[in-house]
Amino acid sequence: MARWILDCRPLCSHPWRLGIATEAHERDGAYRLRYDVFFREMGYGDPATLRSDGRDIDAYDEWCDHLILHDDERQQVIGTYRAIPGAEAMRRGGFYGAYEFDLSPLAPIAPKILQGSRTCIHPDYRTGLAFHYLSYGMEVLLREHKCQYFLGAESFRADTPEVLNRIYSYVLGQGMDPDWHVEPTPACKVEDLVRVPVTPADERLLPAIVRMEIRMGFKPCSPPAWDPDFRSYDILFLGRRDRLNALYEAFMRRVERKLPKTTA
Repeated sequence: MARWILDCRPLCSHPWRLGIATEAHERDGAYRLRYDVFFREMGYGDPATLRSDGRDIDAYDEWCDHLILHDDERQQVIGTYRAIPGAEAMRRGGFYGAYEFDLSPLAPIAPKILQGSRTCIHPDYRTGLAFHYLSYGMEVLLREHKCQYFLGAESFRADTPEVLNRIYSYVLGQGMDPDWHVEPTPACKVEDLVRVPVTPADERLLPAIVRMEIRMGFKPCSPPAWDPDFRSYDILFLGRRDRLNALYEAFMRRVERKLPKTTA
């Protein structure tokens, strides 16, 4: 049974619970949601290499905590991401995505990083509320592992160089992380990126998860890289516990005030 860390019902009336998957069927719920969102909905990946069982799984999954937001009425996982603390990632050979980005500049803070990946929310629940509950799970894991940074590469599609440059310019305009910067590896480097004029309306080009992370206070720390497995572009974002948006902090305090820890 999952290690439930939050019963959302007293906070929002939705029949949701937030927890860490501990059983195979709970992880399967996360894998199936990832498959549905990333491959069926977003069209990422090479159809010839996708699993036939409707699950998105890779070798990194066995080392990660899998956070799940569960709808008890529908009996399904409606949001998820996986996370691994830096110390554990180093023992396992490095952070996820090291083939895509040269992460060596982050070595001084690696033990203080919690890396998240495969973040997704079911389209019927893609609201700020569901994202904030997943963010609360991130906060719990940051505390448990005594980490100060949350690192994640977010994927997006850009069908033309114009769209890619608009997304790149919009994200860059939100302000890069002032202290930490990484570059794509040579194999994944995107050539001929150009900053172009953008407007607030260009935010709509970004996936909902990326928009929410930016509003929460995450800062980009890389230019776009090409992910050959997902057949998408990725930008690396870094969140710092001491520099997150005041709205995020207010939500965390609200949860803590009303928090009835769940029981199994």
